[in-house]
Amino acid sequence: MNADDVHQLIAQGEGNTIELKERLPVPAELAKDMVALANTDGGWLLVGVTDRGDVRGVAFGDREAQLVLNVARNNCVPHLQPRTETVELNGKTVAVIQVERGRQKPYQANERIYIRIGASTRVATQVELLSMLQESGLLSFDQLPVLNATLDDLDLDKARDYLARQTDPARLATKRDVLELLARLKAVVRYEERRIPSIGGLLLFGKDPQRELMHSELRAARFQGRDVVGPITDKQDCRGTLPEIIDQATEFVRRNRRIVPHMEGIRRIDVEEYPLPAVREAIANAIAHRDYALTGSSIRLFLFDDRLEIISPGRLVFPVTLESLGRVRETRNRLIVRVLRDLGYIEDLGTGIRRIRAAMANSGLRPPIFAEEHHQFIITLYGAAAEGDIIVPPTDEAACWGLNERQARALAYLKAYGQITRSEYCTLTGVQKSTAHQELQNMVSKGIVVRQGKGRGTRYVWNRPAADDSPDD
Repeated sequence: MNADDVHQLIAQGEGNTIELKERLPVPAELAKDMVALANTDGGWLLVGVTDRGDVRGVAFGDREAQLVLNVARNNCVPHLQPRTETVELNGKTVAVIQVERGRQKPYQANERIYIRIGASTRVATQVELLSMLQESGLLSFDQLPVLNATLDDLDLDKARDYLARQTDPARLATKRDVLELLARLKAVVRYEERRIPSIGGLLLFGKDPQRELMHSELRAARFQGRDVVGPITDKQDCRGTLPEIIDQATEFVRRNRRIVPHMEGIRRIDVEEYPLPAVREAIANAIAHRDYALTGSSIRLFLFDDRLEIISPGRLVFPVTLESLGRVRETRNRLIVRVLRDLGYIEDLGTGIRRIRAAMANSGLRPPIFAEEHHQFIITLYGAAAEGDIIVPPTDEAACWGLNERQARALAYLKAYGQITRSEYCTLTGVQKSTAHQELQNMVSKGIVVRQGKGRGTRYVWNRPAADDSPDD
């Protein structure tokens, strides 16, 4: 880290990831500050800088650096591994202590669990603690009991229909048989001396899940214009079991999406504003992976004139990051994911994001945008708006290469994402694996892509041409 980097951090001021300290704190306070950063987003302690951003400087040598490491190991549970360095600013020394976002949350100091909220450090609430446990994979929140619910709140016919797909229907003859299998699934759990529905069990098989879990609804709205200040032309609170919510929300988009005229030469082609497979996959992804411990917020689906946004409570679960999305697999809701997968609403873990990307590319639309803001995960799909948002594969360039229509689609996909696998090629074009292999090898022979990896790890990376390169005629 250089002086410019430190100046930029100071200019940002204290916040979720930055703590300014005029002098090195005592061990208990230092442990508290480092734990709070690790439990949130990670960040920096800048020592030798006042709360107002004035650089005063600090004496920080090997002795002080070793003190920081000792506090991180002895006063933080689990122990942390901060990095320390010093930077000179106008002849004054600023110590930089960097703490990574923790992988073993929750961390504690002084027998308390701290988090960072804006410029302050405070003790985590019970809900925040549950979220951290989920993020670290130590707790599957959907398997916790719903204390106010009883077995009478479960629709055993819905449960029986699901279980009949997984086992011999003869094993479902009695109510006791059904409840026994639900218990094995963790849809029914034991609390004290009684058996009651788990959160996942009630959400998947409940008669009225929102009576106890109101935040599990999905709130959908169609706005006129491109932001939420525009008039609402349609809205719906989607309620029921999670499969029913996915169906309702998908239908809401279907009835509100437009048919957009698009000209290709002298031919007019009517294009659906959003490909329903991408919409359904995005909705199911939000339902399956949201943080149900955050009881103050529901999933929101907003349709605007140019885009669709799905805002889901909860950050990505560790170790998934925005950069590894679609490649690294993890979930906080094991029961929900299992049942939705068995019912055909989602595919195997890790493929949903890739399927959304492929469906958008297959429709000639710009790539989806994935973002994290505060404690929310947001998926944005840009539709085929009349202003010309359709991105048509570059047919002239594809023709120069001698590519067929499927390979032209793959070329557009490569330009968006940089690489493609055989499975993604199959999803994008609808061909069998053998055809995908032949057509990808043809693109290798033309120098369009470079094959990397072996076996299931094989991928085809776009051989991006230089600015003055062009295909041979």
